Amino acid sequence: MSMERFWNEQADWSRATFGSDDERGPEGPLKHLAKEVLCELLGMSRPAVSGLLGTVRCDLSGTERGPLEEYVDLQFLIFDACRRAGFSYEQLLTGCFAKLAI
Repeated sequence: MSMERFWNEQADWSRATFGSDDERGPEGPLKHLAKEVLCELLGMSRPAVSGLLGTVRCDLSGTERGPLEEYVDLQFLIFDACRRAGFSYEQLLTGCFAKLAI
């Protein structure tokens, strides 16, 4: 297992499931991430969060630091939250592949 392998397999699954990167863009995954965070932190229901986010338009141009750095920040936060919740990198990666298999 490696993060690169997961990256490639998840990309194949995502494109097959949701359409090409050019068709879909990053807004959907960003809204999904926001939904998961709001549900977890605020205890909001998925339908309530979906309604709230349905009106949100994302500015995906990034900041003066650049859009890649913003996505890197999100990855850092996900890894940090998993570790602080008591999960190891191996558990996270194993969980990623297990979820992908579903």
